[in-house]
Amino acid sequence: MSGAAPAGGKANMLGGLWHEADFRWLWSADLVSKVGDATTVLVLPLIAIVVLGSSPIEVGLIGAAQLAPAILFGLPAGALVDRLGRRRPVMIAADLGRAISLGSIPGAYLLGVLSIGQLYLVAAVNATLASFFDVASSALVPGLVGRANLVEANAKLALGRSAAEVSGPAIGGSLIGLVGAPFAVVFDAASFVASATGLSRVRHPEVDQGAMPSPARRSLRMDVAAGVRYVIDQPYVRAVVATAFIANLSRTVALTVLLIYAVRTIGLSAAAVGIAFAIGNLGFFAGALTATRFTRRLTIGRAMIVSVLCFGPGMTLVALAPAALLLPAIGGMAFLNTFGVATHGVNQISLRQSVTPPELLARVSAVTRLVITGALPAGATIGGVLGSVVGLHAALLVGTLGLYLAAAPYLLSRIDRLRSLPE
Repeated sequence: MSGAAPAGGKANMLGGLWHEADFRWLWSADLVSKVGDATTVLVLPLIAIVVLGSSPIEVGLIGAAQLAPAILFGLPAGALVDRLGRRRPVMIAADLGRAISLGSIPGAYLLGVLSIGQLYLVAAVNATLASFFDVASSALVPGLVGRANLVEANAKLALGRSAAEVSGPAIGGSLIGLVGAPFAVVFDAASFVASATGLSRVRHPEVDQGAMPSPARRSLRMDVAAGVRYVIDQPYVRAVVATAFIANLSRTVALTVLLIYAVRTIGLSAAAVGIAFAIGNLGFFAGALTATRFTRRLTIGRAMIVSVLCFGPGMTLVALAPAALLLPAIGGMAFLNTFGVATHGVNQISLRQSVTPPELLARVSAVTRLVITGALPAGATIGGVLGSVVGLHAALLVGTLGLYLAAAPYLLSRIDRLRSLPE
């Protein structure tokens, strides 16, 4: 793949990467893999509930098993991917590993030996392999599409991932109704095989970063430390990670108490709140569809700031809405929030990929994912404590204020002066 089209040029306006076979295979594989991930999140707990009659605590531990590997193994995964050098084989191995792991469930069910312990193991294994897949994918994209096409490539990948988040649970729920929970994972496993097959069709040669001098003399800890140091030392990457952490922490604080506030204090039905969120989440599609043009009009630095500035006003709609208008306010908040998340995500990933040396791409991605993921349980805990101590609405206001502060690292780093992706 040439990657020669200038950013914001004719090729981007006409969706030029769709004409590149290697990118189409990567996009398709990424989409199918993310559908599998989204399906797994729903199917595993439902197997525990429907087949094993598990307790709420046991079902909750499945969610913990799906989250913990990203925190525990994310940094080593990035270091190992960079050390191995070639990213596509890592992604294929991660896909096939997830297919085998999931395939063990219907087999164990037929033999009468399926247990909650096996579901914990499958959840943990698949989440660990997903960490390897994701950091390898982020490191693969720049070499595949070329620096000039990063924004377009990441916008298209974000669009596919948003579609996967919507369709995955729907597919999983439908399959459970048709064939039963234990056998619904057969489709899930097949999706990962399909993803691996698509990746095997990518013909673009990779530069083997693992061939760099003396990797055997470095410990894994030193490799991880090098990635962490680069995130701390590189001003743009440091600002991206700080902004993402503040935004995710504050958003989770607010959303943790919002549902309780809307249902218990205001008296909205859970179904109505769910519909409002579902409609508002269309902002993710809108952001992914318009990210390339949005960035071209504003410049990349300003686009990132404007995207983050969507978060505070969106949550303010909810925090200050009277009871009669809370439901439409939730929809408006969700739209502004997901639009900002999509446009910011496309640009911050592109910026990180542009300024990070190829041999550090997976590690920098892993550090970023760790910080972003770690903000979620921290925000949920803070939100729960604040809601209990100072009240639900006051906790919602605290989370809203935090979202206004999320742009501070960008303003301090003067990222608004960045007109295009730097070398």
